[in-house]
Amino acid sequence: MNGGHGQYLANTEGVYLEETIDCLGRIGAELTRTLLVEAGKLAEKAGSCRAAWELYAEDLENLDARFLASGEDLAGLTVEMINDPCAGESRSEMGAADRSRGNDDGTGQE
Repeated sequence: MNGGHGQYLANTEGVYLEETIDCLGRIGAELTRTLLVEAGKLAEKAGSCRAAWELYAEDLENLDARFLASGEDLAGLTVEMINDPCAGESRSEMGAADRSRGNDDGTGQE
């Protein structure tokens, strides 16, 4: 797949990875945020973002498939936050609460 998690990591070397993960949480894109966290963990395990694409291609492709199957509307979530910034804060707070309980899957379940 062109443009998946592996290519993102390899092309950016993770320069804005943490900021991107934070922003995804702020707009309420918890599944996408969770997938990117998983990709980042693979990069850490591989020693670099570029190495992750080579060593964990199958795992990264599985993340891509999960993202595509999710139908999570990143553009729509972004527009919602622009139109109602307070709603974005609520979504972000919910995601932060999940993370503080150790639940990093974005489902809201423990």
